Amino acid sequence: MSLSLSTLLSRLSKEEQRYITIALQQYKGASRLLSCYRLLKKGAGRREIIASLGINERDLSVLCSKLYVRILNILADFSRNGNTFLQLMRLRERIEVLISKGLLREAEKQTEKLLRKAASHEFFLLELEALRVKRLLMAQQNYAGYEKRQLTELMEEMEKQSRSFLELSKWQSASSLLFMQFYSEGHLDEASPEYRAFLKYRRKEGASFSEEFVAHNTRGFLFGLRGEAERSISEQKMAIEALMQLPAIDHERWYHLVSAFNNICVALCNEGDFHRAKEYLEKLRQLPGKRKGLSYRELIFWWQHVLALDFYLMMERAEFKNLDHLLDALRAALKQYDFSQWYRAYFYYSAAYASLLAGRNDDALHWVLLLLQYPQREIPEEIYRFGLLLQGLVHFESGNFEIAAVLLENHRRKLGKMKNTYRLESLFTRFLLRAARTGDNERKAAASACLAEVGKWLKEDDAERHVLDYLDIDIYLEAQVSGEPFYRFYQKKKRSNA
Repeated sequence: MSLSLSTLLSRLSKEEQRYITIALQQYKGASRLLSCYRLLKKGAGRREIIASLGINERDLSVLCSKLYVRILNILADFSRNGNTFLQLMRLRERIEVLISKGLLREAEKQTEKLLRKAASHEFFLLELEALRVKRLLMAQQNYAGYEKRQLTELMEEMEKQSRSFLELSKWQSASSLLFMQFYSEGHLDEASPEYRAFLKYRRKEGASFSEEFVAHNTRGFLFGLRGEAERSISEQKMAIEALMQLPAIDHERWYHLVSAFNNICVALCNEGDFHRAKEYLEKLRQLPGKRKGLSYRELIFWWQHVLALDFYLMMERAEFKNLDHLLDALRAALKQYDFSQWYRAYFYYSAAYASLLAGRNDDALHWVLLLLQYPQREIPEEIYRFGLLLQGLVHFESGNFEIAAVLLENHRRKLGKMKNTYRLESLFTRFLLRAARTGDNERKAAASACLAEVGKWLKEDDAERHVLDYLDIDIYLEAQVSGEPFYRFYQKKKRSNA
């Protein structure tokens, strides 16, 4: 029994499972495939399946291979039901059949239909293919019944759509490079040509809705990182409006739409407008109901953002009464879905930090150890670094000063060997290390001095502000000066600012 088949079956939605069962029931000669499928769904092992079906090991391998291919074909049909692009690809296949049978006039009608639908959805490559077929049909009929004007207009339209596709591709590529840098390095180079190009973006006459979306969505992301919340929100709203002009949300646009709602929520949280942030989060929760036939990967992408926003909103509001519920939801999601390594690491970190802010140090240590169990090369370096720092901080807050000192000393040494670290990381690590070795009075004085230096660096270098996305070191140092436990001081401060 192949791992590929087992993995595929584990990622089927209930709707897909029902569809596969019905399809196998209708498929002639598939009774054994159906029986095997049902046994696998129940979690039966190799021996049980062999005994139930009365076959040998070799027959089971062949049967599983056939079942795997059959299920992929069934899922392809299932996907077409809610996927406009795949439906149009099937229409393109039917046109090819008509051409092969010499039914050129009927093929021409169907090509016009393909052209209209591809144009309305801004599927530029498919639209170019329809125009190419239209020209081919003219040629196969020796241009009989056509005027030169029609051919000229056709060629001009092909050139126009080619330019639109190239322009969209240019912005998509630039956007992808920026997001790649952010997810791999944790920050962006504001001097890069891609960054500058998006800040200067102005819509040209005739620009596609797809291009507008990419531009506004990326600009909204950049303004959010720059702390310009209102501009970020405005750009994201324009991105959503551009996307909603299209008649359907396909696979790629689903990712864009989820990202846009996510960015608005984050920007509103940064502004302290938690009420509106919660409203947009609820709109994001409702999105799956607006699109049929969500794929496994699309569902994962949506879940990743919903969970991340749940943690973010909880910590920004300092309301932890639903933390147990959120942690249970996270455990279930981690078990059910194959999240990307970046998000898996991010969730472990978020769960650990939220637990610390709730005053639940044992839970915080549990989650941070889950994060650090991964080899360093398998998770983003920045999350790993702050995970090490958080581990030392949790022990410090738990009164395990000797353990904290050992961990923080090791972390300090590692920071010296790493690239792209922040000054505030080193500064805060040194403070904690010193604090773990001194008494309360010295600790307060050191915290006060460190707080002044933190304020200085935050004013002089905006890039250092990214540290606060991981640890609220400014609030932590204020708590140390006051002598109050961090979690209690944090909650009071956040609630008073709300």
